[in-house]
Amino acid sequence: MSLPRITATGNLTRDPDIGFTPSGVARANLSIACNAARKTDTGWEAGEPTYLNITAWRTLADNVTESLRKGDAVTGTGRLRTRKYEKDGETKSITEVDADSIAFDLKRCSVTVHRVDRKASPDVSDDPWTTPEAHDRVADIPPF
Repeated sequence: MSLPRITATGNLTRDPDIGFTPSGVARANLSIACNAARKTDTGWEAGEPTYLNITAWRTLADNVTESLRKGDAVTGTGRLRTRKYEKDGETKSITEVDADSIAFDLKRCSVTVHRVDRKASPDVSDDPWTTPEAHDRVADIPPF
């Protein structure tokens, strides 16, 4: 089975936060708030927001951190996954999106594009599931 894919549009709730794995792979964490608005007799009314944590890897992590700021309207696509971690001696879990792409929502803003020279990029792939350190994570996923 494969992980479910998701596309979400919303506003960044904070500036992206970049960090690096022990092997030096860039990883950016960001969060978006998505909500549905509905038209009422007196105008538009916002619904309850849904918050999504998103993880971007490698070049995408670099570009997200360099380009996006809190409040920006974005659309992201990726794989929905749940991971476990320990905090204060307790095992907890979190559901988040491993991003394939993140873009400004051009319905609500305009941007100036600066292309990244892919030949100069050391990344073989922006897919975190194809890296050697991900081998243990994908060992139980059947081949295509």
